[in-house]
Amino acid sequence: MERTSISKFDRSVLDSIIKHPAMASKNAWWLFTVFFWNNLREECYHVLYEDEDPDLIPDYKEFSIDNMKIEKDVLDIMLKCSAEDFINAMENNLTIRIGGKPYRIPRNENVTKEKLVNSIFKFPEIYEGNKCHIHRNFVFEVRDIDPEGYDRTTDIRESRKFFHKLVYMAESSDDGWYDLTDMEAAAYTWALFMRRYEEEYVKSVIEPVRKALNKIYKECGIETLAELSSCWVDEIESAKVSVDTQFSASKIRRWNEQNAQESFVDKVDLEAAEDYWYKDCKTFKV
Repeated sequence: MERTSISKFDRSVLDSIIKHPAMASKNAWWLFTVFFWNNLREECYHVLYEDEDPDLIPDYKEFSIDNMKIEKDVLDIMLKCSAEDFINAMENNLTIRIGGKPYRIPRNENVTKEKLVNSIFKFPEIYEGNKCHIHRNFVFEVRDIDPEGYDRTTDIRESRKFFHKLVYMAESSDDGWYDLTDMEAAAYTWALFMRRYEEEYVKSVIEPVRKALNKIYKECGIETLAELSSCWVDEIESAKVSVDTQFSASKIRRWNEQNAQESFVDKVDLEAAEDYWYKDCKTFKV
């Protein structure tokens, strides 16, 4: 039976994709989150100010639904309608509109109407006329953060092995680099650029991070630090630079699955990879 992890969004990622929907364009789960949030915001604005004096209505750009309350029936209808529109657009290669701009949805067979309606958002009910409390801290996403019982030590151990195999695969043959997924190639490139800043807090080395991101975007297609850090072991606020444990193996695997990119890293012989890393690999030695 497939195990689906439903875990809280990283707040910085959520804030970023709501403000900049283009950041979510390669991830169907993220894109639906922004699509629904935008639809809900438009509906709330319309309902609140439909009969108001136009001169007293706040500018829509300044309007926020964060911390608002809404009738549960309205929220349920909006969610179902948004899911239907989203799935129809994805299946028929159509675009959706967010903030007046068109976005094409990356095809993902795991994205279904049922999951969009039942598995992404969790709005706790506040029993005041059966209303739901809308707050960004209550938004949930499928397969974003590790499941309950997450053991950071175990993840670091597994992630180090995964990265060693990734490096061996990339460097042991001429074609190895081209067999990496975009996120795996990004992990390699990050380590290459950031190896001189080992154990420095990521937020304290802004210029090297900028240069690394620029290269990662050109070579691997990963556009933002938010998307890149969604596959890190630690959240960006507390993350330190680490050559071989920056990226979580489990999160990269989920990213690969969500983006329909086949990975070959787990097929690499671990003993050969470890032998190469500790004896022959000179790439990441400072």
